Amino acid sequence: MSTIIPQAQRVPMVKTRVGSVEYPGYIERAWYDFLVTQAAAAVNETSVDLTAINAELLDLQTQIDALGAPDLTAIEARLDALEADMGAAQADIVALEAAVAAIVAPEVVSVTLDFGASFTDKAQTVVTGQTWVSLSSVITPTVMCPLGIDTDEIRLLDMRPVISDLVAGVGFTVTLYSEPEARGTYTVSCVGV
Repeated sequence: MSTIIPQAQRVPMVKTRVGSVEYPGYIERAWYDFLVTQAAAAVNETSVDLTAINAELLDLQTQIDALGAPDLTAIEARLDALEADMGAAQADIVALEAAVAAIVAPEVVSVTLDFGASFTDKAQTVVTGQTWVSLSSVITPTVMCPLGIDTDEIRLLDMRPVISDLVAGVGFTVTLYSEPEARGTYTVSCVGV
């Protein structure tokens, strides 16, 4: 048998089902008031007390200050100084990279000089196609020892390479002298800037 609650004592509510029991879409006003009172009490017990939290934060700040910890303003100022130092270092790096790029890498040319089949004291050749050559170029020649030849032979032949007749954007002349006279071909490596 169900009890009928007068309209004035009813509070509308969504029908709910718990297990196999279905609750009506309204409850009695007294029961509703009780539930609201309980909910309000629970909220009051768990509500945040901002005054207490603020007091705790101030206490923590006092403890931090007592330890001599730097404040955020000092840290930010130091970070700004470090960023400025990093910017200056990066500018130095860019300047160094530009200086390295400006350094001219040496050019290397290997030329073969032929003394011929009979003994002579001089072999000469003109080197062309060297666009890097200027009138102020410094070119250092070195006689290379041919494969299968004893290095003493090069020393005994007293080989002396000479660079001459520089033509800007074109090339130069290599002359190889041998006072006791030589025959055959020899390679001269020319390194220049």
